[in-house]
Amino acid sequence: MNNRMRSTKTNFYSSKDNRGGGFTGTKDSNFTKDQANEGRYYKPNSLKLTLINPLGWRKHEEIWGNLVSLKLGLSDLEKYLHPPNDTDVLVSSYLKMNPRVLNFCSIQKINTSKTNNENNNFISFMIDDNIQNPKQEIKKWKEAYKRVIFRWHPDKLFHALEEINFKNEQQKIELKKRSTQIINNMNTLYRNIIEILNKIADAKTDKEENY
Repeated sequence: MNNRMRSTKTNFYSSKDNRGGGFTGTKDSNFTKDQANEGRYYKPNSLKLTLINPLGWRKHEEIWGNLVSLKLGLSDLEKYLHPPNDTDVLVSSYLKMNPRVLNFCSIQKINTSKTNNENNNFISFMIDDNIQNPKQEIKKWKEAYKRVIFRWHPDKLFHALEEINFKNEQQKIELKKRSTQIINNMNTLYRNIIEILNKIADAKTDKEENY
């Protein structure tokens, strides 16, 4: 695969919102499975974000963007209502809203014996001092956060699920059980992201004042 993701082939979040993300495209191919499961600090003002199974997330986002169609009988796609995991919902939401960031990413594989499993694919990008406008970036993450809350907050989720006729009603129960963990994980990651972006913004302000 080419080092850069081509928007016509591998930019799996197609959207008309192509606002710049301000990222430089830093990536790290020497990534372990443990590192891929969570963001990791590499320096005080740096955070690596990773999306495990990006192709699965694409399908998940497409289904949630077409719940009306599901109500009309596309119940064979019910399985994609479930997120691929409970940790990456915020990153997925952000990339859906800011697909240009994907131009700086490449799909890589976690080092496991199951290299042919698409679940072993991941993409990663950095939040670091190279972000041109950290305050604007904070606004983007806040919008992504609101989008996740609107989807996964139990009250919102339960209402949405009641509008869907499932072949297997157990799907609703499983999604409801996962919602609390999804929100908790998302809140933790969101706080880390905002903390880093505020540090970057403060550092840029200090630099400008001392210039």
